[in-house]
Amino acid sequence: MKKFNLYFAVLSVVADAILLWAAMYIAYYLRADGHEIYLWPLSSYFTFVLKFIPIWLLMMAYQGLYRLRNPLKGWTAVARIITAILSGWGVILIYLYLSRSPESLVFPRLIIAYGALLTVTFVLIGRSLLDSFRKFLHRYGYGFIHTVIIAKSPQDSFVIEVQKPIHNRKVRAVVTSDFINQLNKIERKDRFEEVVVAWPDLDEKEVFKIIDWAESHFVNFAQIPTLLDVKASRVEPGVLAGSPIIYFQSSPLDGWGRVFKRLLDLLVVTPALIVALPLFAVLSILVRMSSPGPIIYRERRIGQDGSEIMIGKFRSMYADWRERFPHVKDWAADEKTDIRITPIGRILRKTNLDEIPQLWDVFVGRMSLVGPRPEQPKYVKQFAEEVPQYIKRHHVKVGLTGWAQINGLRGNTPIPERTKYDLYYIQNWSIWFDIRIILGTLLYMGKQLFSR
Repeated sequence: MKKFNLYFAVLSVVADAILLWAAMYIAYYLRADGHEIYLWPLSSYFTFVLKFIPIWLLMMAYQGLYRLRNPLKGWTAVARIITAILSGWGVILIYLYLSRSPESLVFPRLIIAYGALLTVTFVLIGRSLLDSFRKFLHRYGYGFIHTVIIAKSPQDSFVIEVQKPIHNRKVRAVVTSDFINQLNKIERKDRFEEVVVAWPDLDEKEVFKIIDWAESHFVNFAQIPTLLDVKASRVEPGVLAGSPIIYFQSSPLDGWGRVFKRLLDLLVVTPALIVALPLFAVLSILVRMSSPGPIIYRERRIGQDGSEIMIGKFRSMYADWRERFPHVKDWAADEKTDIRITPIGRILRKTNLDEIPQLWDVFVGRMSLVGPRPEQPKYVKQFAEEVPQYIKRHHVKVGLTGWAQINGLRGNTPIPERTKYDLYYIQNWSIWFDIRIILGTLLYMGKQLFSR
């Protein structure tokens, strides 16, 4: 399995390099209209491109796109690919601006436009084909990690989840007791590459025995951490009353992280508001024509630290739906069949265009571009009682989009599952994480816009 992952990672690097080169060649061809550009012949252009392909590959490696153990998939991979490619273009533009090389004087702007679009498109297509090839190999039993899980029960939620094909694991056995003897029996019968302890409160002595066994049998060891383990990974040492003290941070957003996140919000939302003005005007007219009532529907939600905020949306329901449909509850079971939604409102919701007014809420600081989605006060109270740690999602600003949403948890989806993704985002926040989610959201919206 280790060799398989290594070979596949090398194949990915080679494929990406070839596709980047091909995209840049086509960009030159489109700009030159089949001829060579004056003062910049094709041979010089290729030399220039070859200098920057390693930069792109390094950016992709930094984004974890050549990870051996757990390759990235889905929208996460797409967002990171776009982030890496555009970061590479950023390096090229900085180089052209700062250098006094001949290239900086003759580099056509159209090549930048064509090149940025083609490099992203080619690499995404290439990764899609490689992913299909990996799935093809999986059908014949290649590329799976053979895993033994130590858990309280074979019905443990982690055990059930990890057996899904997307995780590239074949679970050979679930061990619930007599760990070392059971591991020896399984190992004699069938070799495996990984043992995972999915039992966070298992006695430390037992865990160390399993670690020693794994090391002596050349098997990878992994463990689901306890809550204290996770918390202890983000500590700040200090001194209080003459004694050393450790402060636990609830999120990387504590301190300067909050400032950097706000700067990113303003950097993105300011031009977005300007660009969205014509669309805002068109949608306002359509909403007004769809049914009587206000264009913008403002609603009270719970924001950061439990404070109440008012956020706006384009109205997508009939303003008098309570009188029209008295039998319908406040929260419909299925948005697709919700009769309260107007025809234009259905389109707005499907494409998320109903949330464009929230760009203003981000601009003035009530919301952030990325964060847990805001919820109504009555539901926050209800979910806080029903879902453990739900209230922790309000340690940060609520967002226009979030990690849960780009992973498909939208609308009428389980609150515990959404909460799990929201807490993961809060605990693992970074600027790059926000950029990935923003790009993933744009891709999702494009997909929804052009789907039937």
